[in-house]
Amino acid sequence: MDTHQITTWAEREHNMMHCFFNNLKVYTKEGPKGNLYSHQIEIQARLQFLTSVFSPVGSPESFR
Repeated sequence: MDTHQITTWAEREHNMMHCFFNNLKVYTKEGPKGNLYSHQIEIQARLQFLTSVFSPVGSPESFR
């Protein structure tokens, strides 16, 4: 499987983007759990995920 197929599968089977944005809402309300990562790292990881998903390498044109 290539990255496009995995992204499409994850969205179709697991509603990946709904889960992502739901997690973001929870994070903004509750903040980080524990002290393992800083707020900056938590947000940066989420931005990197979005960058990879919505890049030409991460998803087909139809996904965006």
